Amino acid sequence: QDAGVRGEDLDAILTGTGPGPFTGLRAGIVTARALGFAWSVPVYGMMSLTALAERAVSGAAAGGENVERAFASAEDAELLVLSDARRREVYSARYRVNAEGYSLVDGPNVCPASEILPGGAPSYAYGYGAGLYPETLEEHGWTIVESAREVHPHAEYLVAAAARLGVENLSEDTSAQYLRD
Repeated sequence: QDAGVRGEDLDAILTGTGPGPFTGLRAGIVTARALGFAWSVPVYGMMSLTALAERAVSGAAAGGENVERAFASAEDAELLVLSDARRREVYSARYRVNAEGYSLVDGPNVCPASEILPGGAPSYAYGYGAGLYPETLEEHGWTIVESAREVHPHAEYLVAAAARLGVENLSEDTSAQYLRD
């Protein structure tokens, strides 16, 4: 209503599918599904960690650090995005970044930061989860993007990632990605 757009006029609804906190994840997915049903609009799901990768690669890191320049100077950089999974663990996904963009290599995963495999060179760790365990990640060869220590997945970047992929490449699977039993 604030934007002057009716729900029926939307082309699609996009929801993050996690990994993330159980209650918030379920509430967001159910809301997206209910609105899609009510407005007869397709609903797509995307791994929430993709928002962190999009933010890093788009050079939109907080604090003015130009992450995009770091990636542009590398043939194939690795990007590890991390969020807090509580219980002294992180949710993570590993991406390959090059001039064409980025692609998922591994994940999502949940584990202690000490169990994350070493990165090749150059390799960057990005997101709130990286800020929780910088020493451990640096010991494993990851360069922490300092300005991203407080960065969480955000809807703006999830939408940007969906736009980068194109609607024809989005998943209609809106199931929550739970990584624990």
